[in-house]
Amino acid sequence: MEEECKKNKFLLIVACGLKPSRNSFANFLNKSDAKVIKKVFIATLVLLNNLHFLDFVKLFVDGTDAIVRASRNNKIALKDVERLKLMNEWNLLYNNTSKSINRTINRLEEKLEFYKNDEEMCKTINSTLKRINLYNTNIFGKLDIYSTIINERNIGSVSVSFPEACWMKTKKEIYDFAFNLQEIMTENHKEKRKKSTKKDFIRVKNGYICPFGRFMRLVEVKKVKH
Repeated sequence: MEEECKKNKFLLIVACGLKPSRNSFANFLNKSDAKVIKKVFIATLVLLNNLHFLDFVKLFVDGTDAIVRASRNNKIALKDVERLKLMNEWNLLYNNTSKSINRTINRLEEKLEFYKNDEEMCKTINSTLKRINLYNTNIFGKLDIYSTIINERNIGSVSVSFPEACWMKTKKEIYDFAFNLQEIMTENHKEKRKKSTKKDFIRVKNGYICPFGRFMRLVEVKKVKH
């Protein structure tokens, strides 16, 4: 997307000459309301389709290579969620400034001295100090998302940057966080997917569109009646 915004003439016109970077897109996704973005995304696709700027039938994305651009080692587990809650109770979450981080570290070292006879608490504090980058206000803001996904999927941990991503084996025979792309199209075409029914789709002017997930896979299959 970053490269297309630099060379695609249509996007240059739409973006009024602005060329957003990869970090801009990442911040936009991480700091925006997911439900609002999804509605805007669908509405934009429908509009562009009506203006004949996009041909959905020819677009295809290979789902197994949809790796998220984040460290696969940067995970958050349920125990980290509990530690985040504790850090918030102690008012020790930092806000990504050097002064704030140093304050948090110093206060944790004071807590370590205070709880020196409590083996379990000392273990918790030492683990927190080792991953101090995790205990900030931005990550705490996603606490409910982390907890919900971990409990619903019954998994050990999720990606800090993209909690909705799945831990899966890639084509390179390694495990990484990625998105499982499995979505649809418009214009008299319907996604070829097992166990999908008409209720999975939103009715739009030119057909149906499936609103699940962050990405789309658009494939041409048999026509359906509206």
